Amino acid sequence: MWAAAENRRLSARARQVLADDENILYLSAVSGWKIATKYRIGKLPEAKLLMGDFSGTLRALGFVFIPMTVDHAYLAGSFTMTHKDPFDRLIAAQAKLEDLPLLSADPVFDEFPIRRIW
Repeated sequence: MWAAAENRRLSARARQVLADDENILYLSAVSGWKIATKYRIGKLPEAKLLMGDFSGTLRALGFVFIPMTVDHAYLAGSFTMTHKDPFDRLIAAQAKLEDLPLLSADPVFDEFPIRRIW
């Protein structure tokens, strides 16, 4: 979402990763679910920019979507970490199983056996 808005909350490293044409930018279907849910319940009003054409906007920015699979769901439910947010657990599981680094400002992902970039 921050990438779509060219938000200043992005770190210098995150901007560099997003701007590098050599990188393939993946977006979890779970992120779409999380953003839409938080927007709907009023916790993420700044997502309004994406709500008109969520997938179209993100595709135009070069994102490739990762669907959620049963293997992702199983690993998310199997993690022994204490973090309970099902969205975060699924995103971490996808990063782990797809062997992809996760671009996120949220240090909660450091609990998981994945590589976080920020």
